[in-house]
Amino acid sequence: GDRRQASRHGSRDHSANGDGRSGLHAQHARRLHGDDEPTRIIFENGAFTQVSEELLLDRTARGFVVTGGDSAMRCGVYADLNTMLLAFDFECELYRNVPPEPTTEDVRKIVRKLSLYAPDLLIAIGGGSVLDAAKAAWISWKTGLDVSDLFGTNRISDRFPGQEFPRIIAVPTTA
Repeated sequence: GDRRQASRHGSRDHSANGDGRSGLHAQHARRLHGDDEPTRIIFENGAFTQVSEELLLDRTARGFVVTGGDSAMRCGVYADLNTMLLAFDFECELYRNVPPEPTTEDVRKIVRKLSLYAPDLLIAIGGGSVLDAAKAAWISWKTGLDVSDLFGTNRISDRFPGQEFPRIIAVPTTA
């Protein structure tokens, strides 16, 4: 995959809160990150700005982006995301070409890449097949279970009761 990294050409604003975020930036991030809200759906102009707030809040440094064909590149979503990631000094690995109907072997390929790269965060950009394959790969990698062990009702919650797993960011391009 493509590995992209940028160096920051400015200094981070070390505000009074001591976490490297500007005052307004930090307020917005705190507002977005309510403890009682593990899943957030953002669908409005400026959604990527809100995603960047989430990344800052989570202190993510290494991202792993999963896409399908070239639609994420053609529509500009990947370029916007990459610009945001580079602005915050995130290293990012890109996994492209998830097929329209991914097999368990396709998901295992993503898991192998995740194992090599060991990201803090997974970002999936694409249609339903890409989003589903990325989610399956992420939970397979995080649990150590083979993807075939994930099929069925409550497979993860029964094996890992009460355990929470790191969130992913899913960006559907099919609207």
